[in-house]
Amino acid sequence: MISPSGSPANRTLRSTLRPELGRFALGCLCLVGTNGFSLAIPWLLKQTIDALRALAPGAAHGTVVRDAILIMVFAVLQALIRTWSRIFIFDAARNIEYTMRRDLFTHLTRLDPAFYRRHPTGDVMSRLTNDLTAVRALYGPGLLNLLNTVLVYA
Repeated sequence: MISPSGSPANRTLRSTLRPELGRFALGCLCLVGTNGFSLAIPWLLKQTIDALRALAPGAAHGTVVRDAILIMVFAVLQALIRTWSRIFIFDAARNIEYTMRRDLFTHLTRLDPAFYRRHPTGDVMSRLTNDLTAVRALYGPGLLNLLNTVLVYA
């Protein structure tokens, strides 16, 4: 009996995942940066409000201006890094889906015609479309949301 980790499907999944680990790692690093900026913005806002409370009416203070500029810069950086995290992770997921779809299509073209008499075309097409799209959703938005949740609540 083959163990679940040694099954052909798991070996295939691991072999298609391995080349994309770098992209997933870069996406995870970008998520750390995004979450860091999202935590820094409210802290800067608190500092700005505290500085405004300490000012006399009508007085200008360099700390308030500096913090306001930093909030804007951090918001722009957060948006850029968030975009890159999604690009890295979603591209890796699309590459995995493409590789698995290509390999499955190649395998299906080599099968004996009797296979297609035994298995309805709709079932075969479902595997080519729905199941592989679910794999992309798992590795794309699924992994992104999992990593983001872990980073935010850890």
